[in-house]
Amino acid sequence: MLDLDYTVMPSDVVVAWVQLVLQKYYTKVRAKGRSFGVTTISGFDLDMFPPVAMSHREGPLWIPDRDAGEWVPSHPKGQIAFGVSRNEATYGYYKHLVKIMRHWRDRLTPAAIRAKSYVLESFVAETIQFKPLYCGRGVQQFLLGIDVAYTPFVAAKVVPTIAGPGYPSVNVTKRWKFEEFSAFMQRVRNDRAIAVSALSKDDQNKSVAFWRRLFGNAFAPRS
Repeated sequence: MLDLDYTVMPSDVVVAWVQLVLQKYYTKVRAKGRSFGVTTISGFDLDMFPPVAMSHREGPLWIPDRDAGEWVPSHPKGQIAFGVSRNEATYGYYKHLVKIMRHWRDRLTPAAIRAKSYVLESFVAETIQFKPLYCGRGVQQFLLGIDVAYTPFVAAKVVPTIAGPGYPSVNVTKRWKFEEFSAFMQRVRNDRAIAVSALSKDDQNKSVAFWRRLFGNAFAPRS
């Protein structure tokens, strides 16, 4: 936690200073939008960010955003608390589905259409509010919920405002370009149909073949 006045200290100055400090202790430092990726001597990867508390250490933070060139609000502990609460409400399915849908997201091409992690987690939080019957049904519920809720925004050529999980005052889509959002939604519509086909097959091998179209050849029935 940095002890400084963000109203007088430019974010780019803080970013440059923090990078110089980290380079003294880590041989590999990768600058990201709101954080730095560092690799320890033992090969362990970490993400670090330099926050300034808004009022107290447990509450929302100001974080320097490299891309925006300004201080932006964030609430990591609020997001963690939200995730714990939603995970309990869904009997553990929430965190599983966040991981599953991140894997799905990471396979989308081109890379520019991949929703950021905050956006994806917000989508999961919105569509998975109760325990699904099983993970496959949760995936279908995720894709269906996004398709129904946000396809009208594609027709209107507008990127929707989506609140961050655990910190509703933050719009996690504020830098999502419409072309990227529209292409993402096209994949959602296509993959929703694939999920429906996967769930409709009584033959396990046929069902797996459809799921592999979403999650790659690593997806397979247990031996």
